[in-house]
Amino acid sequence: MTIAGSGLTAYSESLGALDARAELDGKQVRLSDLRLEKGLQASGAYHLESGAYTIEAQAAQMRIERMELPGRVPVRGTLTFAASGAGTVSDPRLNAKLSVAGLTVQGAEYGAIELAAVVANRAASIQMNAGATDLRALPLPADLPLRGAIRAALEGQGELDNWRKATATLRVEPVGLEWNKQAVTTEGPILAEFSSGTVQVKQARVMAAGSSVAVTGSLPLDAKSTDGLLTVQGEVDLARAAALIPGWQDSLTVSGRVAMAAQVRGNLAKIDPTATLSWRDGTIAPKGFNPVSEIQLEVQLKDGALLLERLEGTWAKARIEARGEFPLTLVPAGLPVEFPRKQGPASLTLDARGLDVSAIEGVPENTSGTVSLHVEAEAAKGDLESLKARATFEELRVRVGEFALEQTEKSTLTAADGAALIESLSLAGPGTELTLRGRVGLKGEYPVAVRAAGN
Repeated sequence: MTIAGSGLTAYSESLGALDARAELDGKQVRLSDLRLEKGLQASGAYHLESGAYTIEAQAAQMRIERMELPGRVPVRGTLTFAASGAGTVSDPRLNAKLSVAGLTVQGAEYGAIELAAVVANRAASIQMNAGATDLRALPLPADLPLRGAIRAALEGQGELDNWRKATATLRVEPVGLEWNKQAVTTEGPILAEFSSGTVQVKQARVMAAGSSVAVTGSLPLDAKSTDGLLTVQGEVDLARAAALIPGWQDSLTVSGRVAMAAQVRGNLAKIDPTATLSWRDGTIAPKGFNPVSEIQLEVQLKDGALLLERLEGTWAKARIEARGEFPLTLVPAGLPVEFPRKQGPASLTLDARGLDVSAIEGVPENTSGTVSLHVEAEAAKGDLESLKARATFEELRVRVGEFALEQTEKSTLTAADGAALIESLSLAGPGTELTLRGRVGLKGEYPVAVRAAGN
């Protein structure tokens, strides 16, 4: 039987003429010669009863010039292909090689890709090399400030019926990689392995803008295993790293060094993370506002909670100190990984002592005063309705020109049940007394019910 055709196309790519010869010999179908004008040649046989087959196929320098995948995605490149095999459907055997030169998808360059695969004895092995793949070719957000390319090599082998026993190695290297126009490099290639059901990061250190992050360790796939241990170490020079965040340098200046160390135990489905983070001698200076300077920060993640162990800084001559605890039970449920979640409310204590009103950016020249404040707050959920807080003014003095007011006793503001309460606020000055009490809603239309008395 002869099969012939002309003017064939697939996905808008012209394939040209087809010429093939096939015959049925008892239970066996033979394809003695198949030629596609585009450059493909193939032959083979298949036994209808036993499922035994043979196959030979090759294509040399097949140019893909007009192909459009669904969604009108243009694909270009030059393909070379060779495959041969003799096996059965239940015991497949195949040796195949594929190379694509100059591969582009929607104008993004993937570079050269080479793939080799062998299937035999109910096992398979694969090797793949991708040279200088343009990151614009990957399904990333269009506005992501990432430019450059990566080289990658993948090798793997394993049983067809038990992929968990497979082994694989991955090697990745950046080529001219930039994030927000800042060079991103690695200390050697990134190396990862999969073996015995465990993902292992053997080497991964990424550097950019005077900062670095290194990851090593392993996590098993088995949800019952607790043997995994992944370690993360990081250092950030904030003065230089600010350049990695689009728009930050236009509105904000930051400085200081951040150090981070973390360990993740468990498996890919259930982890138990611990971490420490410190920020030393830091500064945050928003344009048009007073800077926060002399920042000292220590944060710890352990036992299902984030602990703010120390936060200190100076703002408008005020010394600010804070500490708190934020249980991970407040993190939304439904995440793809489980982790310990300490129960209980989040809590925060904050003190601001000696705030100089005249030092606040933008305050009129004839304005001065001193404010010292102590705040205690907690919330069982991440909304204002569950917030319970008390703010006590230890000092409250304000002068505008010749007009001066000072609290006659410690002033107290509280928050509960979705509203802020002025429990006690009494101010006095030369010829003036003022007392405020009332309630301000923190949701809906923000209803206000405040009474003022005085002269």
